[in-house]
Amino acid sequence: MAVADIEELFEQLDLRVDRRFVIGAARLVVYLEGLNVTDRANGEEYVYSVDYARRSTITGLPAIAVVGARVDL
Repeated sequence: MAVADIEELFEQLDLRVDRRFVIGAARLVVYLEGLNVTDRANGEEYVYSVDYARRSTITGLPAIAVVGARVDL
């Protein structure tokens, strides 16, 4: 693939905020993550027809929010 074949740049912004707590001998980490917060449909792979006459693009994930917790003993 030549550089001229690249149609768009890949742009994605991921954010993470976490908070740590100490409870006795354990550590608790609570976090909120935002993946692809700009919600840009980035092309990640080209898919060609059998005869290579048509090309389409597979895009990545949409914006996703993740909330979670982790306990370290």
